Order: sequence, then C-alpha cells, then structure tokens
Amino acid sequence: MEKAEYYPGIKRYITSRIGSLEDAEDLAQSVFLEFYRGNHNGENPEPYLFGIARNLIARYYLNKRKQPNTIPVSAIEKHYSLCKERDDAEQARIRKLQNTLTMSLEQLPHKDYETIRLCLSGELSLKETAQGAKIPVTVFYKRYERALKILRKISLKIQEEDSGGL
Repeated sequence: MEKAEYYPGIKRYITSRIGSLEDAEDLAQSVFLEFYRGNHNGENPEPYLFGIARNLIARYYLNKRKQPNTIPVSAIEKHYSLCKERDDAEQARIRKLQNTLTMSLEQLPHKDYETIRLCLSGELSLKETAQGAKIPVTVFYKRYERALKILRKISLKIQEEDSGGL
C-alpha cells in the first residue's frame, strides 16, 4: 500500500472534522502509524484507515476536553507590555505597599514572624510545617492565627489611611 494514494483523502477527512490543518496533519500521520502497527490483511485498506482516523478524532476531542484552556502568547505579550507601561504613580503605590508589608511583618513578634515566614516559604500544609519546625501543632496554629490577626489590623489601618487621602 502506498501512503501517498490515501494520505490526501485521510487528511481532508480529518480536517473537515476538527477544523485545524496543523492538528489534521499530525493525526493523518498517526493514522498511518497505527495502520502499520496493526495487523491488517492488506485487502482494501481504505475503510480500515478511515476507521483509525475516526477513532483518533474521537481521542483528539477527548484529550482536548481534558487539557486546561491555554492563554495565547499574544495575550501574554500584550499584558506584559501594559504592565511595563504603568505610570509612575502606580509604581510608587506598589513600592509603598511593598514597604508597608515589609514594615508590617517586622512589627510582628519574632515567633509569629517566623511562623508566617515558614508558612509562606514552602508548599507544606500548616501541620507539616509545624512538624518540620519541631513545634507542637496547636502552638503553631495559635502563633499563625495571632500573626494573621495582627496583619489584618495593620492592613485595615493602611486601607483607612489610603482611603482618607482620596
């Protein structure tokens, strides 16, 4: 069997079903790979090839549903260029927020600061972090809660100062 005699028809069939020429070319190649791997008796391979194509199209749509939606590169580049074009006032505000956060963290008691730092530095749960720090879990939770309360108060205070300035 010559691939060249069936390839255009298989490719057209797949393209009409999925609408993407690039993906259709890949699937058409896969059809022939499957054909050569399989045990076909050699008589009239056309129905067999189209059957493989139909199965690959079904698998294509199944995989497409499972894959997360992707963001086009052009959208990422546009977002990046917009971020670079921020005005000076916004950059100053961001620097102010960063400085405020740093100062807020410095206002925490040392043990509470270490607790927050440990929680934010890794991908472990609170329980795993407490065990890694060799601190009883209940003590670790109390420090964590206390640190969050202090940070919330500082955050509310900062928001009030910012809204008062408008």
